[in-house]
Amino acid sequence: MLGLLATQITAGVLSGSAVEILLKSIFYNFYAWLALLLVLVVILRNWDIGPMRRFEENTTPVNIPVPPEGVHLSRMLLPLAVLIGMMPLSLYFTGQASLLGEGKALESQTFLDTIFAGSGSTSVFYAVLATLLVAFVQYVILGSMSRQDYFRSMFAGAGELLPIVTILVLAFVIGNLVKELDAGNYLASLAQGWLSAGWIPVLVFLLSAVIAFATGTSWGTFSIMMPIGVSLAVATGADVYLVVGAVVSGGVFGDHSSPISDTTIISSLAAGCDVVDHTASQLPYALLAGAGAAVLFTVFGFALL
Repeated sequence: MLGLLATQITAGVLSGSAVEILLKSIFYNFYAWLALLLVLVVILRNWDIGPMRRFEENTTPVNIPVPPEGVHLSRMLLPLAVLIGMMPLSLYFTGQASLLGEGKALESQTFLDTIFAGSGSTSVFYAVLATLLVAFVQYVILGSMSRQDYFRSMFAGAGELLPIVTILVLAFVIGNLVKELDAGNYLASLAQGWLSAGWIPVLVFLLSAVIAFATGTSWGTFSIMMPIGVSLAVATGADVYLVVGAVVSGGVFGDHSSPISDTTIISSLAAGCDVVDHTASQLPYALLAGAGAAVLFTVFGFALL
């Protein structure tokens, strides 16, 4: 995501820091917030709707075997804590280097200003490197995992990220094409006179959802819609942070609802159920959160003009 925003900054469409834009758009990721709230309601109220209620009524109780030996949660939590903790630290130190390179005094900068000036890609690299080192000590030196298994798992995990890297490379190409074609200003000129800028966020959200549902990939949707949505927001005067949140929300909404999404397929395999049944059971909840997100994008779209 930082790479997609950085492309728009490099192209001159946006100004500022990719980290700052991403952090400020988190509040406007309405679908994710509503989905989390809906999960809490379903758990606390045991709220089953649509096909989920039918599946729950037809469920046969089973006894789940308990492993003879407990698994220490620290084996998972420690590397995760290092990964999460290293991100702000790396952003802070890379931000200091960036500010010094610009000739700015560190004493006059706040903590958030320094973080916003940091390099997202470099910080992720440092965080992952530190996590791999901690995992090696924990699993290989202090644990029972062999070096061969550790490096095999590490490279297997890296291999699973290759499709995302490919999408990012293609996203850079799409971003440059959108800039050269001036797609944002072209779409804005078509919308002038009949479409208010307040409608831009909800339209971007719905279009992103349709693309993600049809393709089954949120990352592919981000790479297509981020340059178009951002350019459209800048050209029409819509709130950029809100539109970035709309792109992310729409991509996640469509990906969550799609029967051909990798997340849907993996979730159904992990739960041991049919992909179609899993899609049918989660769709009413996704549509409920999606409808709420559409309303919020409409309200905030006009409120932030």
